[in-house]
Amino acid sequence: MLSVCSFSEQAIIDFCEVTLDHNVVHDPAYMKSQSKKAVVPGMLILSKAIGLAEEIIYKGANTFQLYLNSMVGANEFLTIGYNMIAETPVKAEIVARNSTDALRHRGNPSTIFKRDHDPQFEYLGNRRHLETDAAQVESFSEIVGLKGKPLGALLFSIAYASHSLFRAIEKPVSRMEREIREYLSKDARNDKQSPFYQSISIHLPDNIYVPQGGFPLDFLIHFERIKEGRTYSAQVICTQNDRDIYFSKYVLTAIPDRLIMRMAPNL
Repeated sequence: MLSVCSFSEQAIIDFCEVTLDHNVVHDPAYMKSQSKKAVVPGMLILSKAIGLAEEIIYKGANTFQLYLNSMVGANEFLTIGYNMIAETPVKAEIVARNSTDALRHRGNPSTIFKRDHDPQFEYLGNRRHLETDAAQVESFSEIVGLKGKPLGALLFSIAYASHSLFRAIEKPVSRMEREIREYLSKDARNDKQSPFYQSISIHLPDNIYVPQGGFPLDFLIHFERIKEGRTYSAQVICTQNDRDIYFSKYVLTAIPDRLIMRMAPNL
């Protein structure tokens, strides 16, 4: 199922408000001052695309392998949704395409599928405790077209993980978190850098737990170095009321802010 849609500046503003995303590339006023379009948050694109693949999850898909490749500007039209790859076990490609596919990286497509084995995750790292309220989750679900649906609350908890990751970097506790913060503060040219997702893998438990708005979410975060000063992984386990919501792994790379601004679509 594919459809054509775009994300307005107001949708971007609303999404960033409910997910506490403060990156200036999503601020329409600031970006206009730089002769650039506001950049649609990658998690907004992913949430919309996965929302359109809701039936795939009901058919048993419990794993998301996601890639972010290119930037999409406000009001740019996208062909978004999914293409079936296999019925048994269920597998589908997640698509968000304009001139390029924003969810395909180096030939690797983003996919949702039923896994054939459970990955091993250890409960490691530092716990970040984030409050939520019911209106926050409801607003998120409406923005991504899942008003009143359980999948909206689940995708909110995934999108909200970004805030917990960036807060871990901004307020480091572990040695690895301090290392990442130090490298993001400046590169070889003393330019500030920002973390950019290369890939995200999300593993839902066999018995899916749907988080509830109005109750805190806990994110257990453990960073590891892949390439010092450049690429790091983060294991994130999201829980609520001592129930596992999902297990995930992020690969993040540091990109100079000046390069991110250059990559942003022009007005």
